[in-house]
Amino acid sequence: MTMHAKKGQISMEVLYSIGVMLIIFLILTGISFQRRIDTLDTMEFLDKRTVCHAIADAVSSVSAAGSGTFISMYMRYDAQILKGAIVVGEIAAAANPDAVTANCAYSANVTTAAPPYAPPITLNQGTTHKIENIKGNVQIT
Repeated sequence: MTMHAKKGQISMEVLYSIGVMLIIFLILTGISFQRRIDTLDTMEFLDKRTVCHAIADAVSSVSAAGSGTFISMYMRYDAQILKGAIVVGEIAAAANPDAVTANCAYSANVTTAAPPYAPPITLNQGTTHKIENIKGNVQIT
């Protein structure tokens, strides 16, 4: 075998090795990227759950404190107060099944100042709402 043939064989082996390393790198990058997405979804869920519990705690605290008490809350996420439950996250989650939402429960009689005066009550992201006890009923405006 001549010297040129050995150089050609060495080049092919180097290219093959680089190709294998590139494929391994791409696989590991894909796995890492998916784990990052899962971590971000988990962080978003935990943040929304914290907001959900903060709303539930505010409703329960105002209810227990008696008439005339109130708490103002700034909404970092969209939320919907249903009868006995709160959903924080994308209100139209049915339209986006991949949306991250958090649910929690509360125990109080909740109303609104405007018709229909009862849940569901929508709290929009970026707004401040007043949660007030008026004669034993928790009103959210």
